[in-house]
Amino acid sequence: MKTISIVKLMLVFAVVFSLASFSGAISSNFQLPSVHVARATVAPCSTAGSPCSESWVPAGPAMDTFLATIFTDESAEFQNIQGATPSIDLTDWPLTPDLLSPFTTNSAFYITSTISEHGYFEIEFMLGAGNFWGCNMNFGNSQCGIDIRQGISHLIDKTKFTSADPTVKGTSSAIDNPMPTSNGGLLSPNPCAWDKGVVPASLVPVLGTSLVQTGSNCKVGSPGGTAYHLASASGGGGTAWLPSASDLDMCAAAAHFIDAGLAASIVSNGTIASLGPRNCALKGLSSSVTSGTIFFFVRSDNTPRLDLGDSLAQAICALFTGGYTTGCGLSPSTTNILSVIHGPITAFTGFTTSVDHIDGSWEMYTGAFGNVFPFDSSLYLGYNSRFVSGISSIHVANGGTCDNGSVPTNSAGNYMYVCSVNYDSISRQMEFANCLTAEVGTDPTVSQTTPTFGSCTAGHGGGLSAVSAGYQAEDLFGSKAFTFPIFQQADQFGYLSHTPGNTAATWSRAINHFGNGLANYYTWLNAWNTAPAQPGTIRQGFKQTTRTVSPYIGSTVWDFYMIGNVYDTLHNVNPLNNAEDLSWMDVSALPQTTLTYTPPAGTVLTYRFTLMPNLSWQDGKPVTSFDVAFSYLSLLANGAFQSGGASTLSGVTILSPTQFDLNLKSTGPFTRLFLTGVSIMPGRYWTCGTGTQPSTGVAPNIAPAPCPSAAASQWDSGITTCTSVGNTCYPVQYTLGTAPLQSACYPNAAAPCAQPAVASLSGAASFVANLMNVDAVKTGALYDPIAGHIFIGSGPWTCGTGAGLGQNCAPGNIMNPGTGQSYTLQRNGLGIAPGFPGDYFRSSGFLATWLWSGDIAPGVTNFSAAKACFGVTPLDHLAASPPASACGRWQQGIGTNGATTPAGTGGCSAGATPCGIPVGSNQVSIVKLYININWVYPDVWNSINPPNGIIALDPVLYAGSAGTLSPATGTGSVGCASAYPTGGYDC
Repeated sequence: MKTISIVKLMLVFAVVFSLASFSGAISSNFQLPSVHVARATVAPCSTAGSPCSESWVPAGPAMDTFLATIFTDESAEFQNIQGATPSIDLTDWPLTPDLLSPFTTNSAFYITSTISEHGYFEIEFMLGAGNFWGCNMNFGNSQCGIDIRQGISHLIDKTKFTSADPTVKGTSSAIDNPMPTSNGGLLSPNPCAWDKGVVPASLVPVLGTSLVQTGSNCKVGSPGGTAYHLASASGGGGTAWLPSASDLDMCAAAAHFIDAGLAASIVSNGTIASLGPRNCALKGLSSSVTSGTIFFFVRSDNTPRLDLGDSLAQAICALFTGGYTTGCGLSPSTTNILSVIHGPITAFTGFTTSVDHIDGSWEMYTGAFGNVFPFDSSLYLGYNSRFVSGISSIHVANGGTCDNGSVPTNSAGNYMYVCSVNYDSISRQMEFANCLTAEVGTDPTVSQTTPTFGSCTAGHGGGLSAVSAGYQAEDLFGSKAFTFPIFQQADQFGYLSHTPGNTAATWSRAINHFGNGLANYYTWLNAWNTAPAQPGTIRQGFKQTTRTVSPYIGSTVWDFYMIGNVYDTLHNVNPLNNAEDLSWMDVSALPQTTLTYTPPAGTVLTYRFTLMPNLSWQDGKPVTSFDVAFSYLSLLANGAFQSGGASTLSGVTILSPTQFDLNLKSTGPFTRLFLTGVSIMPGRYWTCGTGTQPSTGVAPNIAPAPCPSAAASQWDSGITTCTSVGNTCYPVQYTLGTAPLQSACYPNAAAPCAQPAVASLSGAASFVANLMNVDAVKTGALYDPIAGHIFIGSGPWTCGTGAGLGQNCAPGNIMNPGTGQSYTLQRNGLGIAPGFPGDYFRSSGFLATWLWSGDIAPGVTNFSAAKACFGVTPLDHLAASPPASACGRWQQGIGTNGATTPAGTGGCSAGATPCGIPVGSNQVSIVKLYININWVYPDVWNSINPPNGIIALDPVLYAGSAGTLSPATGTGSVGCASAYPTGGYDC
């Protein structure tokens, strides 16, 4: 993963602040347990601070092949890597507590330092459910639904779960909010007033007249496990973290269920001797309780979630029936109250949302999210109703409670259907605040019992700060118990230290990502072994398979592992500091104060981007501004899971084939990070062409039919026109029009439900708007880009090569390999000399040519000097030190591809070694190419404050079977006595 906020999945120049302040906030708010490693073979570490990691390189891949092998779960994966002949080198899941000792005492493994995982685990509810034990959840707004969720929230002692469950003991901690505590600076709110349930008369002798909590933990920054928790669980049903029938929390749950109308009373409050001791199991159940079975999907492919889900089901059943059973019902049924379904992530139906109705196939789920950083990635992108599947009937404008801007989608980020007008309002204030932290007044601080709230100055637009609004969003979320957050983890990962049987062949440059650990984009870009078990190959374990590799449908971390390797994003995030946003596909992202065109209506800020040189699709065609516009508009129009961060877009204005503006209708402290994190796709493979979408069937079963095969050539024709001399294509502006009503689109009418693209400005007729509309067949939940031969991007890894490009990377050329099968990706640029046309634009070879050019510091332009050296006789003989003459640096090294002038010829004086070659058009063109190119914009690599954790200049670079590229001086240097590639690339 690079930037996407999964499985939810930052600088705004108009506002004077920086997310660099997140780093300090994180360290002060870190509450996870420390894991102490004894006798560990600690993974190599070359970075200061936390996490400890090897330095990362913004180039690659270093190896030729990426092999991802699928397992049934993490247990099978760990068993494999500990075997005599493991089939993987790297794991993708944190070590469980029982494995820390075996991994830390065996020299065959490296173990990473502990990271604070940017993730959390929770119980989720389908809030679109109309019959939850007879209660209409009403998208989280009904009182009966709140009571049910608050009651369930009393049934797990989270602190005991994290300290007693063997699969997370010592590596986890309780949480009360839907985010990890390492979130960028947001404190946990005081949760003690969240529970305002009415205490029934039968329970007043037990609970008193109020469920509002008191105590020393009732404060800002309260420890996890405080919310909805009255007393320590006594081990109901033999499980340490469950309440027994007499526990206060079981009685509180009973009070809420009675309030919700599910039962009349409890068995006994303990005050009447004839009824026996206190027993808060329900009696007098409403017939509605068995009117529709509640389906609780419990993940079986992750043991903590299996333990959590099964035990919660047992507590619910104990409340209803008195028995701690995993599923329950009233005779003659055993499941007409609660049915537990076990399965892997790929079997959970909730991730696939409907575009024409609300799916009722589940009611509860053991959810978990990763890449949750900063805090808005869950509070806004995860739960704001802008990101539900927005069928028109649930919109506020039509009497519903869901945001009018939500669009129908098969891959909604908010698949729980949290639709609260008040929550939407406060989370939107947070997302688009005019300052991150308080400029006037004070944001909530640790230990306050009553929080204070800060705002932004009038000069910055006023309003609550993002932190103060975020606190209020957390507070509202918790009081409505939209979900039931349980725990977070501190992670360590294990991987092979060396190739089995060859201790000299060690693994290096495995990156311990700041929030995700070992399995990440930069590990696969940088990891290196001179003699791996499978030649030239990184063998990565996946604890489970993908659900899809479609950019429109992908939602799990494994989906985006594959999508992120094939498709690039405009920007990447520093793997060792997630607050640092770095340009990747573009040279720079600059806010514009004046425009030469009229922006889309509602635009408040515009960013201008210029694409990097050498940027091409894996099929050799150039990446253009039109591809970027197509990607943004089509992902947004179809509500793709990954498109949430781009929801601020008002339009895309294209100024040239390589320059474009992203026009924004709103902006805030988190905007740029998520704005630039969507997959960029080649329009030619996904467009429906210049015409309209064909359809098949009759109402109410009309469906899209595939677009004509000519669509790709129509796209190509438009690109040819708009890259020709004298074209009239620019500027051209694309926006999204109004989506049709549900009655006017599939399955009721022959038209897509997505918003159509609209073109304007002078270039509108040259590259027509219809080309920006995606083939609706290809946005379907089951569409397979590999089977369709279009899994083609610009990224560092390719699915197949040659005639097999886009398809030949999985068994049977179909996505989602089964257990024991693998994805196999190839290095983009395999078979091409490093730094030559066709190599990956961020390859080791192109990084070497950038370093060789000398244009690596702001304001440094060597083009005039290189041009002045054109044809100059080489004076410097190959020697240990780099060339000393003014033109010498461009007469040797990678820019000459190792060519030399024999001593005593061509102006090279007599001597023992040859000289370089005269500067020619090739060298000059390379230097020209990198004028004003900053490889790590907006940071500066050769400065006193380079990007956190980046490798020192000039590094040794690896290009797989194409060889090692070594610098002339510094660590790993080879000098300049031999011509490149034996000598330094920067001689």
